[in-house]
Amino acid sequence: MMSSCRRLAGLALLFAAGCQHDVTTLFPPGLEPLADDPEVQAVAAPVAEALVMTNTQDTEVHVYGRGYVFAPVATVWAAAQDPLALIATCNTDAQAITQQDETGYALDFSVHYTVNNILTVGWDDQYRGAVISVGVGSSQVLGMGIPGDVVSRTMIEHQKTMGSSFISVSEGTTQLLANADNSVTEVQMIEHLKAVEQPLDQVTNGMRHEFDSLLAIAHGGAVPACP
Repeated sequence: MMSSCRRLAGLALLFAAGCQHDVTTLFPPGLEPLADDPEVQAVAAPVAEALVMTNTQDTEVHVYGRGYVFAPVATVWAAAQDPLALIATCNTDAQAITQQDETGYALDFSVHYTVNNILTVGWDDQYRGAVISVGVGSSQVLGMGIPGDVVSRTMIEHQKTMGSSFISVSEGTTQLLANADNSVTEVQMIEHLKAVEQPLDQVTNGMRHEFDSLLAIAHGGAVPACP
């Protein structure tokens, strides 16, 4: 009887293995990962509520950041619904935000930036975001503690859409990824900048401010001061 049970267990295991297949995660149009997405995944970051960054600088500035927030993805995703947590408030003099509600994205707004530095420079950035995948587990979003779908991955992407020719490329992504039990969110961030002036410190400060803002709001705080 014991050996028969073992055989049945072995058959069940083989059956499960035989059914295994690769699954491709589909991103909505306009929210696909950037070509250098593997670079940010390679950033060595301890599992702590802190952001680790690295960068390359040639014809463009590329900054990669990776860190963790000790909260479910849905909580950090809710924090990202505040545009002030995402936009470049620290490196610009004025920002005018316009919500876009007709495209079907969960997060969709544009911002017109103005920088006054001898010449006045202005440009528009479009921000879009969506939940990419969900899993089944205990809901921790609203503290309900009931079975249901939980957010396991989201993507936010921004890019310059029009404005000053002084800026050729301004784009970036922020991905939120759940750990095994959805108690910790991994934050992966990429920023690209190609401009007449390419101040690396401004790009890194902007990325750090975004991470600090998501962290603060996820824990019930407000958008912090610029670094």
